[in-house]
Amino acid sequence: MLKEFRRDRFPILLYHRFVQDQAALARYPGTEIIFTVTAQQFEAHIASLAQQGYCSVTPDQVFTFLTQGKSLPERPVMITVDGGWRSNIDIMLPILEKYHFCCTIFVTTGPEAWIFRKFEGLDRGLTANEVCDLHRRGVSIGSHTVTHPYLIEMHDEEIRQEFLDSKRTLEAWTGAPCRFLSIPGNFYNRHIAQIAYECGYEAVFTANVGTVSTATDAFDIKRLIIEGAFTLSEFQANLRPPAIITRKAVAWVKKQPPRLLGAPRYMAIREVLFNSPLRHLFTMRRLKAIGAGMLLALGGLIALWLW
Repeated sequence: MLKEFRRDRFPILLYHRFVQDQAALARYPGTEIIFTVTAQQFEAHIASLAQQGYCSVTPDQVFTFLTQGKSLPERPVMITVDGGWRSNIDIMLPILEKYHFCCTIFVTTGPEAWIFRKFEGLDRGLTANEVCDLHRRGVSIGSHTVTHPYLIEMHDEEIRQEFLDSKRTLEAWTGAPCRFLSIPGNFYNRHIAQIAYECGYEAVFTANVGTVSTATDAFDIKRLIIEGAFTLSEFQANLRPPAIITRKAVAWVKKQPPRLLGAPRYMAIREVLFNSPLRHLFTMRRLKAIGAGMLLALGGLIALWLW
């Protein structure tokens, strides 16, 4: 927890998909209340960062900072996007270019990956030509595997194949080394990190909650998921230590169901809940409120017992 008060800490933000407006968002199912951000929201986020003097950095800069201690610009921030969607080009990129911010896209290379099938007709995965063009425009490209699988449910050779095939594909598309990997669904452990290292990746970006400092492990580079349900004030607050520490506690609780149930069963239940009237309970705002309420109730019970 004390790491969040280090002077050299900085945030890496994690986005996924983008839509033009709330009307378009209404067409998306379930978890998109978390993982999809409107153009207006995204521009407000980037404008806020620019006004506060943040400077966007690349994964190469972050890597040399972690491994060589090379200094970063004042108030660094890294913008990352997982999946590799056409909306990254149509909606996200023009906003970033307007404010002179760079970004990193971790691309799922398999066109038949389940995440692309799930949103067929709403958004689609990037093509080889689009990834190549993004690379030419200065966007950093990393791997998000081939099929976006639940890695912790797979045998070592299957994991290795996902990592190697994705890496080779992206290197063929861009003509540049693919040095960095992002973990799909954050289903990750140290053994999987070791396989990534053996496959030639130099760093792994996770969705474990936290900011980055010289104390950060290059094979567990933490990020902050930016929810589509955030207001602008919540977005700004979630860059500060108190909110990040609270999110770490919530994240620990959220990791327990997949450990007990297994990733596929957990994800199936999660999908049902996010498509139910209860879905608004699972935003970070609601989870924090529920957690605070439970702590107050527990405190009250303890006080009554002691009385």
